[in-house]
Amino acid sequence: MKMNQIYLKSFSQLQDTIALNKENISSIDLFENLLKWGNSLVNSKNRLIKNLYTDNFLYFKKINILDYTFEPIWYNLDDILESNIFKTRQLKLKTLVEEVRDILWELVVFKSNRECKIFSNSYMRVFTDESKENIFLCCDICDYMEDMKGNQVVNNKVLIPATSNQIKINQIIPSLDW
Repeated sequence: MKMNQIYLKSFSQLQDTIALNKENISSIDLFENLLKWGNSLVNSKNRLIKNLYTDNFLYFKKINILDYTFEPIWYNLDDILESNIFKTRQLKLKTLVEEVRDILWELVVFKSNRECKIFSNSYMRVFTDESKENIFLCCDICDYMEDMKGNQVVNNKVLIPATSNQIKINQIIPSLDW
């Protein structure tokens, strides 16, 4: 069996496990299961598969899941399960990896009710720098970024999702546009 097929099969098994526990699965459970699957790619002896891990899942190592509430207030968990987990039947590992990365992103990166100044129908996600001193809002579509005062920011640093505590302190309201 090709290496790609092994990972595709293990994802299919994960889908089955999630389906069996659908009524009891929480956002954090889903996040942990998907991240565990993604992290399994690092064990591959295939350089291309390891690169998929590095390009798509290494980022999440910077995240301490205890800093996040994983409350489905800016997304609908049932929709994610139905549309993104159960209907995903990819023949290409690269496509599947990117879809899993996007689901992880949706679960952990808070989406505010602040609209992008470039794409007015896009709501901005909330990030912080590694020191967790500053808050930035960034558009998913165009990467426009601003600070909490609404001033445009050009960023050269790696940002991580703002923590639940930062969101609470800054009284950031979630997007209710699911």
